[in-house]
Amino acid sequence: MRNGTKRILIGSTSKMGAGMNVQDKLIALHHFDCPWRPSDIEQREGRILRQGNQNEEVEIYRYVTEGSFDAYSYQLIQTKATFINQIMSNSSGGRRTAEDLDRDTLTYAEVKALASGNPLILEKFKVENELKQLYLSKSRYDKSHIELEAKYNTELPRELKYKKQYLSGLEEDIKNVKDLSADNFVITIRDKIYDSRKDASTKFYESFSLLKPREETKLGEISGFDIVGTKDELWYKPVIYIKGAGKYKVEINNTDEIGNILKLENMLKSFDNKIGTVKDQIAYTEKQLIDCKEELDKPFTQQERIRELQKEKARIDNELDLDKQENTRSVEKTNEDEMER
Repeated sequence: MRNGTKRILIGSTSKMGAGMNVQDKLIALHHFDCPWRPSDIEQREGRILRQGNQNEEVEIYRYVTEGSFDAYSYQLIQTKATFINQIMSNSSGGRRTAEDLDRDTLTYAEVKALASGNPLILEKFKVENELKQLYLSKSRYDKSHIELEAKYNTELPRELKYKKQYLSGLEEDIKNVKDLSADNFVITIRDKIYDSRKDASTKFYESFSLLKPREETKLGEISGFDIVGTKDELWYKPVIYIKGAGKYKVEINNTDEIGNILKLENMLKSFDNKIGTVKDQIAYTEKQLIDCKEELDKPFTQQERIRELQKEKARIDNELDLDKQENTRSVEKTNEDEMER
């Protein structure tokens, strides 16, 4: 087959599936039956749609018998392929949804319709598939609106209120910040005043032993602000804050290094920058509220299309007389049950 001496090869999926390399000169592949798994079709077609094939274009044929079991077989393949592709095509964007159709499942649906011998079946598939996509879109729209309503009515207002309170505290506290540079430095640790950063850092470290989990303890004062702390419950490390009208966490090290005192001073110096940052955050949050309101006011644009397709589906079902067929099956089932009794 690879050098062209043999030109026709016939075999089963198991014999001529995965691992068989005869692709060099293949020009056409013919499916004489419908297998039970979508992967079987992929393996069959993988013999010709394969690197190393010398032909730029190839042909793939599927044969079905009108009014036969083929329609049922392709229906099974369509259902399985849809389910598999929903899992395998999961995106990283976080949505817990998947498309109902892709290129392969649409092909199976078309083959099934052709096998049924009624063009209305194919039209029904197309209408139902478009409806499914629109129902998914409507479901995502509704879910998004629920999330937006929670964000607009609860989350963003709460966040905005907190940031405005934080800004108010900063603007009040910045008025009370004193110059502690050089010889102006002074700090109180456990009711004792220090003008030496080194001595203060040693005493500050010793005071960490007084801290307790879930209980705020005052360790001293700096620039008129309280220095308070607690003990982290998980890591058992000190958690330190400077407290005025607002409360500001200071990332310190659990040592007696002088850097801890400098970090307290730097926190006071950062108030001006914090005010600018919080104002920007407030402006951004207010814009988010406006954007949320605009999104909430947008209607679902495909609602009219859904109504049109629902009417079209009802028309096709009526022409196919599906309701009558379903009633007939119900009567037959009832008669069978009565006969068994």
